[in-house]
Amino acid sequence: FLKEQREILLVRLKIIIDSQEGMLNDFISGKVSDELQKSLAEVAAFKAQNEIKIDSILEKLL
Repeated sequence: FLKEQREILLVRLKIIIDSQEGMLNDFISGKVSDELQKSLAEVAAFKAQNEIKIDSILEKLL
């Protein structure tokens, strides 16, 4: 049973790694999908929003 679970886990990890590698290759070659561009924009907005919150908290603490 454990051997089968290990094999399943390895297959899943390989699929994840292959998928990530494909996304990275597309990003490097400039073939960024609309979905990925949207995700990157959301991440950038989230980061900026959190930086503002951190700055506000630091001002209150100082």
